[in-house]
Amino acid sequence: MNWFNKHLHLTWLFYMIVSLFINMAFWWLILPGNPGAAGETAAKTWLMLTPFVINIWMLRKKNRSWAWSLFGLWTLCWVPLLLSHKDPNRISMDESARRIGVDPNDFEAYNNRGLAYCDKEEYDKAITDYTKAIELNPKLANAYNNRGLVYFIRVEYDRAIGDYNEAIELDPKLAEAYRNRGNAYDARGEYDKAKADKKKAKELGVKKT
Repeated sequence: MNWFNKHLHLTWLFYMIVSLFINMAFWWLILPGNPGAAGETAAKTWLMLTPFVINIWMLRKKNRSWAWSLFGLWTLCWVPLLLSHKDPNRISMDESARRIGVDPNDFEAYNNRGLAYCDKEEYDKAITDYTKAIELNPKLANAYNNRGLVYFIRVEYDRAIGDYNEAIELDPKLAEAYRNRGNAYDARGEYDKAKADKKKAKELGVKKT
């Protein structure tokens, strides 16, 4: 350890290279299997804990100069990355807004932005975007299904079932609409209808109802 203490500039370079490869590898391994907030939180937690564990170990070994150099370098390398990482929903909304700016009739962009708003629990905005998507393309079954899900979350079961009915009429093979309508029937106590819809959803490929 004395060599590292005497050559702090090489220590910094060594830690930067090792940390870069290990942390970025872990970043790419976590996020694909854990999309959204959960994966992002896991990755950030790992990135933040790694240098602290190393520092604690080095401080216990009384190699304070190396420990502080590692901490300083980690801060220099990773804090900007963590601060600059954008919320996936924010990225989706920005991209949808860009597409809408280019083509105000881009119904898919409204539908996609509605999904992002729903994930952020901004349900009024989600309904507005889904409704706009339906106005631009009345045959967009997914938009009806998505809007129905928001109504279901808001305990507006009649509206939810109405939207699911529209989605199924437009696309009789839309398995998620059968599952969602089944859940709405369940919530209203119409268990026979719920059972029939969930059975249909499973026939169409939904594994969990």
